[in-house]
Amino acid sequence: MIGIKVWAFILKDKNIRYNYIMTDLTDFQLEILPVGIIYRCFSNTDDKIYYGSCSNLDARKKQHNSLSNQCMTRLINGDLEFEMLEQHRDIMRYDLKIRERFFMDNHKDTNRFIINKNTPTGTAKEYHKKRYAKAPKLWAAKQKVYYWKNHEKELARLKKYQQSIKGKVWHCDICDCDVSFGGKSKHKKTLKHLSNVSSASASECISTENLSGSDTALC
Repeated sequence: MIGIKVWAFILKDKNIRYNYIMTDLTDFQLEILPVGIIYRCFSNTDDKIYYGSCSNLDARKKQHNSLSNQCMTRLINGDLEFEMLEQHRDIMRYDLKIRERFFMDNHKDTNRFIINKNTPTGTAKEYHKKRYAKAPKLWAAKQKVYYWKNHEKELARLKKYQQSIKGKVWHCDICDCDVSFGGKSKHKKTLKHLSNVSSASASECISTENLSGSDTALC
């Protein structure tokens, strides 16, 4: 099985930034698939393309071509064609989604545009940023209304939080120093911390299991 940390390492090497939060993954996302396939769907008579992942491509083709198809591929005009991009064995479902996201982010076919409604492994921040880009004035107005409607409530919440962290100290293991709990975010943006993180990442070896089950290390 190819671990999430390994894919994170590979994608980081290609200057692509992602967020991986293992503790937030569900049992469904952690499921190990005997076979994992990345594919794309398109038509020679249309300029749309769809990227997907599955464990059985033949069954997925039938779903895309069925009259009850609710996937975005229903918007593609003409006969659907399928191209397998990758195939893996014993891969975690979330790992498979990471690879699907990789191909979507590196889509270079200028003659076709991606019609996927959802972004695999997308964060809430990315989702809201995408929605904001479509209607910035609308979302700016909504944020303003929310601010004034919940102004007193938010001030009370902030005051309560500040009182709860007053006097608390947070220890940074990377820099081996203590900072106030309220200055945690500011410390993580300092040149000292960023430099230490880069040094640690460069020397860290990422261990995982390969397809044969033996341990390997990527340095």
